[in-house]
Amino acid sequence: QHNRGVLLELDEVGGDLAVSAFTGPANPVAVACAPDLTTTTASLIYILSPSGVTACDLYSETCSPTTIGPLTSPRTIAVASSGPAHLLFAGDGNQVRIFRPSATLPNTFTEDNSLTLPNPVLGVAPDNAGRLFVTTSGSSSIAVYSLGPGITGISPASGPTTGGTTVIITGYGFRNAAASDIEVNFGVKPATSFTVDSDTQITATAPAGTA
Repeated sequence: QHNRGVLLELDEVGGDLAVSAFTGPANPVAVACAPDLTTTTASLIYILSPSGVTACDLYSETCSPTTIGPLTSPRTIAVASSGPAHLLFAGDGNQVRIFRPSATLPNTFTEDNSLTLPNPVLGVAPDNAGRLFVTTSGSSSIAVYSLGPGITGISPASGPTTGGTTVIITGYGFRNAAASDIEVNFGVKPATSFTVDSDTQITATAPAGTA
């Protein structure tokens, strides 16, 4: 069984609201609008339901299941599509489950982490500074979590075994972590040196013996 979703569109000429519909998953709980986090820049509606997360294209009005699901007690969904981290957050009972999109496979996500709260999750909102805000039932406080550090890219990917290669590491949340908690290793060998340039970049020197 599927539900018929209703989409309100603003007419470009007259400014009137027109109603169109598309078929989404059964028993939808929450939605979030964002660019496609996987392989295209299409605008999508991510729909949360007990079966998991479904991605619906706004323009073709077609829906495809993602690899997220099923969920035990889905409550809320949010997407970080700008800022340092591209992630999808699903409130599932007392947990916020955090999923990272594939860079090559459409609608494919890997569960990156999860947060366990004392009460059921009601709301989740990421910001552009690598933080996550969470509200729960029965509480007036807002929990704030750091989403970092995490790595999204390394350049160059290889170098001479004599070492000395300058490597740029991109990611997020580098300055959210204590300086004593950051280590840069090439395999089992620590970097000759490294500097935290910003919240999204570290510059490191590769040691000898690592290609």
